[in-house]
Amino acid sequence: LPYNPKTDFVPVGGVYRTSFFIAVGANSPIRTVRDLIAAATANPGKITYASNSVGGPLHLGAAQVEAVTGTKMLHVPYKEISQLYLAVSTGEVDWAMGSVASTAALVKAGKLRLIAVADSARSPVLPDVPTFQEAGGPRDVQARSWVAVMAPKGTPPAVVNTLNRSLGEVLRQP
Repeated sequence: LPYNPKTDFVPVGGVYRTSFFIAVGANSPIRTVRDLIAAATANPGKITYASNSVGGPLHLGAAQVEAVTGTKMLHVPYKEISQLYLAVSTGEVDWAMGSVASTAALVKAGKLRLIAVADSARSPVLPDVPTFQEAGGPRDVQARSWVAVMAPKGTPPAVVNTLNRSLGEVLRQP
């Protein structure tokens, strides 16, 4: 990159933050995180999970699940988000991380189930879905994504403050 993302920008404000959920097919025998861990422990390298990119948020979230549970699962990358959730819903792969937005259509259609949220607290959007720990896994699994507005380093503080106020005004609109 022609810039350093850690040092060449100043934060203006956050746009949103989302937690990822563990999604399984509606007919999957995996009902809880405890079931997922047991299956992965009994079948090293045979339980599969999908993501839409190597090293992306969904892949890293799933790799975190492997790391904290001491299991080894098989990563299956897909080119598109829609392909990977369809694969989970049909049982082509066992599970995937997903956001409310990316899984909503298949959850609503009864094709996917969300068995846990990878966060320290339940989601206010889906309060009936337990946290990873509540569903039988270890604590401290937090897979999240966020979007923020940044400005180039050296932007005058008054400009950053104006942008921050404007962003806040826009985000408060219905």
